[in-house]
Amino acid sequence: VSSTNNDDACSAVYDLLMDVLLYQPDGGGSSLPPPGLSQCGNERLRSGTSNTAKSWVAEFAPQARLRDLKLSILDFVAPCRRWALFVGDTVMEKDEGKDDDEEEPMAKREVTRDNGLGTARTVALLVAASGDIHPDVSEQASSYLRAHMDSRRNVTGASVPSGDNRDDASKPNTEAGEIGQNKNDDVVPSSSPSHALLGQPIALACALLSLVLGDAVAVGIVRNLPATTAPPTLGSQIPHLNESTPVSTRSVVMSMKRRMVNDKISAAIFNFVACRVLDDEPRIFVLAGDANLTKDANSAAPLELAKRIGSLAIAAVSNLLGSGGSISSVGMASSRANPRVESARLLNSLCIRLSAFYDAMISVEEEEEKKSNIRDKHASSDTVATQLHGLLSKALAVSCLVLSGFSSPHTAGLSNQGSLDTRDFSYGVVCTLARSQFAASSTYTIFNRGELSQSSSQVASIATASLIFGCSANDHESLRPRAVAALDALLAAYCRVCDKERAEMQSNETSKDVEIDLSTVSNPWAEVNLTKNDEAASKAARSKLEGLSRSLLPLLWSAAQSNQPKASRLAAARWASDLVKPIDRANACHILCFLAGDVDPTASSVAKEGLGISEALKDGNIVGQSSPSENVLPDFHELVTVLFESKDKTHRNATKLTSSWVPMYEDFSPRGQGATLRLGLMCLLGDLYGGGDDAVEVYVSAICSTILPFKSHRGAALGREFVDLLDECSICLAGCLATSRFARVRIVSSSEKFTLEDISNLAISANSSKARRHLAKTLGLLYEDKKIWGQDNGVSSISLGKWVEACGIARTMDVCASKLNGMQSNLHMAGEIHGAAFLGSRCARAFRLAALGDANTDITDDALINKCWDSVCRIISAMGSGTSNSDEVIGDACSQGISVAFSYDAVDSPVLDRRLYDCSAHALSKLFDALRKYGNGDHTDAMRTTSLARAAGVALAASTSGAGTAADNSATGETAALGPARLQCVEALFALLGSNAFRKDNEISLVVGEALVNYADAYSPEGAVWTRPSGEQAWPEKYDEEFQAELPPHEQVLYRLLRKEIKASNPQKRTSCAPAMFALVGHCSRLVNSNPSFKDRALTLEVLKHLPELQDSFVFLLADPKSKQLSRESCCLGLAACRGLSVAASLVDQAKTSSLDAPSQSHRLNERLLKAFGQTSNFGGSAMQETREQEAARRRQENSDSNNGVGAAAMMMEDFGIDTEVGGTSGMGEAALGAYREMAGAAMSLDRPDVLYSLMLLSVTHTVWYTAGVRDRYNATTLLGKESASGGVNTLEIKEALRPHLAKLIPRLLRACNDPNKQTREQMSALWTGITGGGAEARAVITQHLLTTIDILIQDGTSKLWRARVGACGALADVIVGRSWTELGGGGAVIDDDEIVVEGKSTPAGVRLLQLWR
Repeated sequence: VSSTNNDDACSAVYDLLMDVLLYQPDGGGSSLPPPGLSQCGNERLRSGTSNTAKSWVAEFAPQARLRDLKLSILDFVAPCRRWALFVGDTVMEKDEGKDDDEEEPMAKREVTRDNGLGTARTVALLVAASGDIHPDVSEQASSYLRAHMDSRRNVTGASVPSGDNRDDASKPNTEAGEIGQNKNDDVVPSSSPSHALLGQPIALACALLSLVLGDAVAVGIVRNLPATTAPPTLGSQIPHLNESTPVSTRSVVMSMKRRMVNDKISAAIFNFVACRVLDDEPRIFVLAGDANLTKDANSAAPLELAKRIGSLAIAAVSNLLGSGGSISSVGMASSRANPRVESARLLNSLCIRLSAFYDAMISVEEEEEKKSNIRDKHASSDTVATQLHGLLSKALAVSCLVLSGFSSPHTAGLSNQGSLDTRDFSYGVVCTLARSQFAASSTYTIFNRGELSQSSSQVASIATASLIFGCSANDHESLRPRAVAALDALLAAYCRVCDKERAEMQSNETSKDVEIDLSTVSNPWAEVNLTKNDEAASKAARSKLEGLSRSLLPLLWSAAQSNQPKASRLAAARWASDLVKPIDRANACHILCFLAGDVDPTASSVAKEGLGISEALKDGNIVGQSSPSENVLPDFHELVTVLFESKDKTHRNATKLTSSWVPMYEDFSPRGQGATLRLGLMCLLGDLYGGGDDAVEVYVSAICSTILPFKSHRGAALGREFVDLLDECSICLAGCLATSRFARVRIVSSSEKFTLEDISNLAISANSSKARRHLAKTLGLLYEDKKIWGQDNGVSSISLGKWVEACGIARTMDVCASKLNGMQSNLHMAGEIHGAAFLGSRCARAFRLAALGDANTDITDDALINKCWDSVCRIISAMGSGTSNSDEVIGDACSQGISVAFSYDAVDSPVLDRRLYDCSAHALSKLFDALRKYGNGDHTDAMRTTSLARAAGVALAASTSGAGTAADNSATGETAALGPARLQCVEALFALLGSNAFRKDNEISLVVGEALVNYADAYSPEGAVWTRPSGEQAWPEKYDEEFQAELPPHEQVLYRLLRKEIKASNPQKRTSCAPAMFALVGHCSRLVNSNPSFKDRALTLEVLKHLPELQDSFVFLLADPKSKQLSRESCCLGLAACRGLSVAASLVDQAKTSSLDAPSQSHRLNERLLKAFGQTSNFGGSAMQETREQEAARRRQENSDSNNGVGAAAMMMEDFGIDTEVGGTSGMGEAALGAYREMAGAAMSLDRPDVLYSLMLLSVTHTVWYTAGVRDRYNATTLLGKESASGGVNTLEIKEALRPHLAKLIPRLLRACNDPNKQTREQMSALWTGITGGGAEARAVITQHLLTTIDILIQDGTSKLWRARVGACGALADVIVGRSWTELGGGGAVIDDDEIVVEGKSTPAGVRLLQLWR
């Protein structure tokens, strides 16, 4: 029976077979028809006759007879069997893919003549039978259904009717005005495998869902839907009733309506519609394609079909899941054939499809609004997309109702599989809707469990959030991850809405220009109101956000309690960080600080990340540490008020661990308190006005009260979390005192139990080395501020003697000296020695600097002052002796202590008191011994050598005023010469270059260079005159050791490096000079670029004097094949520093002399460097193509006009006793300088030689240049200066400045990145990453300049230079891969060779590929 011939007959037969398949005998003699049958259908079966029994009912009353009948019907209608009752006829039809003139036997294919209704009827019968109570029937129906669904899985086309209807099947019948009402209309959806399997999916789904609901309910649901897009019915059409319908007719119509089927059949229908109709057909609601999603008549079809299926499905699901208590009856261990589980599955699948359709509708409406310039997006409430909003809201309401029974701690979660699966699908509904555009609708029903809020600020509703938070805390353990996922989706929805509200608020607050005729204004510069603000709208948006924050805070505090599950606490941390913090920073940080001390590491890390507390925060940079981003930290005063100021303690204790309990700082765990203190310090450092004295006082009191209990635990073992808390307290106390003078006054004048003596004792005996260091720094900060010790007497300054008496520094230094001198015994404690070294060094520094301010006071006869000087000498001497201690902790503490004790803040080192000469000489002598011990030999230790080198540099700088002076101690008869000790220590520093310690850690060479800089530039006041060797004005040609010893420090260091160290035969020694020389030049460049007056310092003048020689040395080391990465990059940075120093010095000279010839030195340096890189020679191409005679002739010609016949490159090679390399660019090895030759070539191609230095800066990748201290000293600003011609003051700005030149740079860089030489390839790859960023960003840059890059590389591929050809081919292989024909230039195919020459028009892709192929 084909539906294309007689659809009325098919409908009648379908109704009859459906009645038989749904029929179940009723033994009780009830007058009601069986489930699924209508009164009319039931009477028709009962009135049937039988040849073997009294009636048809009597014949099929036995279950066996009824089973056989149903099996026979299934065999009769199954599409994979012989009869296939409802499937149309199969005919042979020409394949559209074959041409008319082809006569192949496979030119035709089988096509089924069917409008889809026959297949839909067959599938509906099989689905209904698959839920039969008899297992044989249900299994047979399921088997036939599976065979049918698997039969056409790989078919690319659908069964379509023959004739003209095939082309117009998807078009609406505009003449009739209705679709599907005429049974002869062949309505077939777009061709897809699912339509070949299901026929008409919409009609099938509606028919199946009507069986679940019953015809009476289904008709009532769809009555209000437009009938223009109603799908065809599978059974007989039920007439519509209206008020004028007679009663008799009403009775007849009512008898034709089916009852709802039983639960088992309902489960089968739910499962089929969810899995086969919705899941397998993603575009079921967009049957005509995206092009029809417009606001015209044709767009209503998919929308109305979606509304029809959605309404029926949600009504069916609501019957099962709509009551709150119904879900608790899901007691089946398995979810299979469970109607409630399958209904939840259907609801989840339906929401996925409807939300995707809804998002598409919203996108179309937004595009139309942009085109039509509609300003009020919510002006029309009857838009196409909003019609789906009600369905999605109902689905959300049903899911929330399912979950509501498991959000309370008083309800025990059911653990059977059926209940778990039902809630699992409900969480999926919430996730799907929260991630769609449904969450951004103006009604915000997603936040109110699918219901419209009565409040005007609907975004403030937290009903859904409260429900899911409760589920995350009380639901079954296996479902808590799903609850967390739902919370994450809901959080994202809240964030999107809040971002939208903030954007509107900012747009309203943004001033908009108002056109004013200035000609009518008498004074154009007078204040005129040129702005208009929508204050009401801004206030309303701000009120919404604040209301949301107030509503969420109790919920988040309840979820953050320690007795809640991990999932709940983790969600609270995320919500507070991502949602509440942008609205209410202080209260959000309150929650995050509490959760930062959570026992769960995940929740704790999320909270710390939300606070912006980095685990890698360096202790030394805590004061200078900035917040990770702007405007993320709360106001310091507000934070202190929220966290530290005590509320009613009695009330808080009474409500502890209840939902209303809000813990304060003292209630936090040790980890939480540490995070809170760190956040408070960050807020204090970020506060422009210093936080306010009252807030600082509260903060300091909190630190002191936290650290006070550790006073009684000195030396006792502490847990890890308490040690961390002690560290945070000491770090925050030191940072606060370094920032706020009020805090220092507060500590000194405080009468609390935590006194300065307690700080001193903890600084020596605390359990943590970090705490000891920072507590020592804390006490040092208090001692160094002399003014705070005389405020009680009302004076602004205080004498040295009174200061010593007031602060008690004499006792502290005496204790430290005693502890340090005890390290020689075997009974000492390493921890106390460590603390005494740091505390003693801080005291020594404070006393030494305080005595400088009292230099005019006669304090020689003051016994207390002399005692202090004696303690300082004992401390320095003991620390000097401790530098060689075998205990690494003690040795490092002593070397760092020397650095602190001799440190100073001024540019020039202060005059060293004569009473410190002996101890300083002793310390320098011990440093010399320690450097020799740990720099070479069996005790080599790179870490200790680094610390010793830094200490030596500071000690040498501080003792500059005592150089050459012998201090005579008549009491002991010993004489200690400070000058020889200094020279010994300098000799030890030079010995570290190329040492065993350098081989282990080559960064030592940079540390040695910085130590030598401290020694060379320690003292250079205006008018200073340095003694020099008698009669010597210029350096001798050969290195003279005696001459070197008599030179002043600034000359001594340069002379030693340029005349001895760099010419060493040991390659390790030679290459290690590069970082040391760079430290010298970089230091001078940084000083002059920051302050031009520093140009007259002795070291700077000496470096400027020898700048060409330094540049030659950098180039020499750059070409050295033994140079490692740090050495090569130091040379690059050194060359840039030479450029920056010369430019800065030239600008100073130009300002003084007003001469235009001042920049000549920087110009000469540029010429020398470019010539050394082979970019000023005009022989064209690589020198590797020259013969020996050609090379010699070229060199003679180039060098005949300068330097007495010696070229720049040859001269710098011959000076070091190395023959020039034949075949090299300008005498230098092309393999050694290949990368830098390419950089110079790129700079010359831009006609910007200064760009070469920017490229060298971008090419460095060693990690040492990115550490905190080094990054600040050696960056683009300090080396090249702010007014550098490269156009950038840092790496990012240099990259932006080079953007306009990328079209010329990219081909050269890509070719060099594929150079055959490994060293060139690696260096240029680093430069490529530095300029473009690498990865996707680099690919985008190439795409932007693709055609010009390909053309240049193709030309380079035919170059006479082998390296150029290899590099160009490798670059083309990287660039062209994955490009489309259009990207390569487009155009047609290139057949003739004449087409290769393209003049006057763009080159097509065919020409480029043909050139590449050739």
